[in-house]
Amino acid sequence: MSFVAKLLVLLSGHALILVIPYKGSKADYFSFFMYIYAPMVRLYFIIGILSCSQSFGQSFARKDSLRGTLTKFRTCYDVQFYDLSVNINLVNKTIAGSNTIYFKTVTPFQELQVDLFSRMTIDSIVYRGHQLNYQREFNAVFIKFDSLQSVEQGHLKVYYHGKPIEALKPPWDGGLVWSTTSLGRPWAAVSCEGKGASLWWPCKDHPSDEPDSMRISIQIPSKYVEMGDSVISNGVRKNVQVLGNGYTSFVWEVHYPINSYNATYYIGSYVNVKDRLNNLNIDYYIADTKLSKAVPHLEQAKEMLVCFEKLFGPYPFPKDGYALVEAPYWGMEHQGAIAYGNGYTNNVWGFDFIIVHESAHEWWGNSVSCVDHAELWIHESFATYAEALFVEDKWGNGKMLEYLAEQKKRIKNTEPIVGPLGVNYNNWQDTDEYFKGSLMLHTLRNVVDNDSLWFKIIKNLAISYKYKIVTTKEVIDYFSKSLNTDLNPFFEQYLYKTGIPVLEYYWKTDKKGVLNLFYRLKSDISNLKIPIKAGSNNKYTYKLLAEPAWKKAYIKEGKVGFTWAEELFYVTPKEVGAQ
Repeated sequence: MSFVAKLLVLLSGHALILVIPYKGSKADYFSFFMYIYAPMVRLYFIIGILSCSQSFGQSFARKDSLRGTLTKFRTCYDVQFYDLSVNINLVNKTIAGSNTIYFKTVTPFQELQVDLFSRMTIDSIVYRGHQLNYQREFNAVFIKFDSLQSVEQGHLKVYYHGKPIEALKPPWDGGLVWSTTSLGRPWAAVSCEGKGASLWWPCKDHPSDEPDSMRISIQIPSKYVEMGDSVISNGVRKNVQVLGNGYTSFVWEVHYPINSYNATYYIGSYVNVKDRLNNLNIDYYIADTKLSKAVPHLEQAKEMLVCFEKLFGPYPFPKDGYALVEAPYWGMEHQGAIAYGNGYTNNVWGFDFIIVHESAHEWWGNSVSCVDHAELWIHESFATYAEALFVEDKWGNGKMLEYLAEQKKRIKNTEPIVGPLGVNYNNWQDTDEYFKGSLMLHTLRNVVDNDSLWFKIIKNLAISYKYKIVTTKEVIDYFSKSLNTDLNPFFEQYLYKTGIPVLEYYWKTDKKGVLNLFYRLKSDISNLKIPIKAGSNNKYTYKLLAEPAWKKAYIKEGKVGFTWAEELFYVTPKEVGAQ
């Protein structure tokens, strides 16, 4: 059956899933996902086309496409504001509440999609004082309006309750976290980047649409508040109100766009230590009796902020301030309320990398955000390289190169950095979007070979895309335009291929007795060229343009002591026999 014929298949009232493996020149697998859903009243279909290497040759189901694909039921509206109100039962580990979704109509619609995990119960959905009908399919909720919505502004309210997924291994495994402090007090939080915010609250759970701002109200039993417990969330705390039902409400307001997975809460017995950096408010929320250890340790957060503001521009969320909140898990980049759980300890380099890495996400991830979860490298590669830049700023270039050498040891090269689009992909089997991505950026820095220009480009990238959603293509185009060169081959190799370029070389004496170096770049991309430094005794006096064709260079120092600058370029030198 031809592809066109397959597209014409219609099964009334049923969902059809077709997964067709395809081998082509640009990808080892090319999967088509076609879903046709034809109730009596409507007919629509979703087509997701994924292009990826063999490591992603797995099949995805309709559930994945419903979560990861931007259909007309999502693109028809733009979220402006979320007003989330949640009651937390610390004993039963259940929640109940509502989310009011303020939206702007993009294209007229009579049906839209929000997301809420199927294990959570929807009590009602209200619009203009009337309850709306809806249909659930896996974790997607299709809300039906009584008439066509073409007005510019609107809002609907989703009431719900249930027992959300509990995180088994946060932050890697998403869900709610239920724990106790060392003094036996309740300690609760949430970490949901991979699984998604819709595991605990209803929203448009897709990274392409962030609200312009948000209000978060978390209610806990007043008896815990009387014992000293509180709720920390994103943004600025506006008020604390004792309710008549035995609960106390903590209301926080976020003044900037925010990723849905970044919306969070922390419930526990906290001591709030306040600080300032110029005009920026800084808050540390420290659990239990760790003040004597925590306060001096957290001073390095200001060093980090000074460094990153110099490299990436002003702190992106000044109205909300910067906060580190002790959490019952390792860490997470929750905007303006970063989860910290590293025990107030430094690594062998002398700094707390959880503070540095997660805070780097305030620029890379929270301010500059990827449009699809498969492009998470935009968050993680830049944040991981930011660790090395912090080391460089504090201890110099030599220590930075040593730090990158340790990152390099963790690279697996088993799957591409960019995953399949449109399926909410979060099933990487390695951490190459962190470490390989960091070495990729470091390689590009040395390709540029002009630190003044390089850091200008990086800062301008962070500032130009502040509070924006970006694609991998936009980032590549930005670098290409800034450097006036086509960098698509470079990024194609490092982001979409599993291997790294091999720098093949050999030595050969010509008829005149002159010893010459012959070299070429062997990679998956036919037109990839990288200018690589080389020299003798680690003095890199030569800059050789490596490309697929063999080239010749005369190295006056000769073969003894010759080295390639492997610490500057993520390539693999390989001496081969004379060709």
